Amino acid sequence: MYRLMKNLAILFLLIALIVSCESESSTEESPDTANISDSSAFDVLDVSAPPLDTRGTGAQEVAVPEPTPEPEPEPEPGLEPGYISAKFVSASYTMGGSYGSFRHFTRPQYSFSDFDLCSCGGACNPTWQSDCKELYYNPSTRQVKYLLEGEESYEYRSLGNPYTCQKYEPLN
Repeated sequence: MYRLMKNLAILFLLIALIVSCESESSTEESPDTANISDSSAFDVLDVSAPPLDTRGTGAQEVAVPEPTPEPEPEPEPGLEPGYISAKFVSASYTMGGSYGSFRHFTRPQYSFSDFDLCSCGGACNPTWQSDCKELYYNPSTRQVKYLLEGEESYEYRSLGNPYTCQKYEPLN
């Protein structure tokens, strides 16, 4: 976002410079026909203008403010560090092109068809967990933490090796 804003500012300045150069060139007389006794023909230094870029581009230097970083979101109460609330978590692996396993987790208000899930070969061992009252994912440890409807304690599943496909969507 910062790079885009910086590029747009530079583009705006270049357009302004081109427009000002065209308007000055259309109103000035050519050097061949200028009246040399007219002292206004030699007034080329405008001290009120900002300093020009010393790299020879002719662009004026403009201070571009640094972007303010967005504050980190407040973690949910009781949420362990690194975990984020998720709409769904999906992981799979394949062995030999046709065998493997996949695990899909989602909250009851969502359908698995709402998401782009990981897939595996034709002879997969599936796990569909669609009744996760609470669902969290830690991308750095590849751990899923979930609480099933009617249960009182969380369950944890590791989606590390051998799972090669991992997808999730944050809740917020």
